[in-house]
Amino acid sequence: MAAHPLIPQPPTPPFHSLIPLLSSGAQINFYSVQQRKIVKRLTLSDWALSMSLSPSGHLIAVGTQQRLLKLIDFAQGTFQDYAAHSDSVRHVCFGGNGRRLFSAGYDDIAIWDVLL
Repeated sequence: MAAHPLIPQPPTPPFHSLIPLLSSGAQINFYSVQQRKIVKRLTLSDWALSMSLSPSGHLIAVGTQQRLLKLIDFAQGTFQDYAAHSDSVRHVCFGGNGRRLFSAGYDDIAIWDVLL
């Protein structure tokens, strides 16, 4: 039976045993389900307001207070900043197949093609 595109699917590696949590401030904590503790911390250069995981489980999108969309490749440990908003990026969300990324500020919405 095919999965319905609106029903969240279980994350694939590397997130199958880690849960990324946006902490207050400029940090993402990775909680290990097996170990029942935070096993990794990713420090960001900007204050994070929102976060979304790609369906593939390898990309993390982060919206920042400094009007940036950060795209983090968890598997490679790399990131890229994108500027397109006139105010803080309050919401980020990957599309169902992970090929689109939506970001929203207070007064604008951006739609991105994910080519990674």
